[in-house]
Amino acid sequence: MIPLGRSIYLWRVDRKLTQEELARRAGISRPNLSVIEQGGKDITVATLLRLAKALNVNPGVVVDGILPHAVSGNRFSRESLDHISRWILGESVRLKTVEREFAELLKPLIERKIALSRGRLSSFPRTARKEKRNWLLLRANYHADDLKNIITRVSEAL
Repeated sequence: MIPLGRSIYLWRVDRKLTQEELARRAGISRPNLSVIEQGGKDITVATLLRLAKALNVNPGVVVDGILPHAVSGNRFSRESLDHISRWILGESVRLKTVEREFAELLKPLIERKIALSRGRLSSFPRTARKEKRNWLLLRANYHADDLKNIITRVSEAL
């Protein structure tokens, strides 16, 4: 289950809102929202309702940790998965916008995973914040089976 703060963060990112925008819409301070997203503060039902309304999502969805992609039901076709994996492998493939967004988030993570498995990197650098953010975006916006499928396809091709 996804913690409440992480769920709010993922929905905010899905809605392409900054912390400042969501805080303003929900009538709370930006620092307060930051603490909530980091899981450092319990929130009242009233605050939850204001955040859910500002995110345009049912409060139960946020509390239950249901990710944005689970609500939208978006999945890639087999053909799209093939194109994305070939693009990540360096082939010249024309991608649709949503495929390119997915591939551009996933490619550096796969490259890092491969480098780690081949002993080229001993661990994640301290600056892995962007990679963590990308992973959260991928998990929030794309189906886990699609992520696993691409990672498997690319790994097998190498």
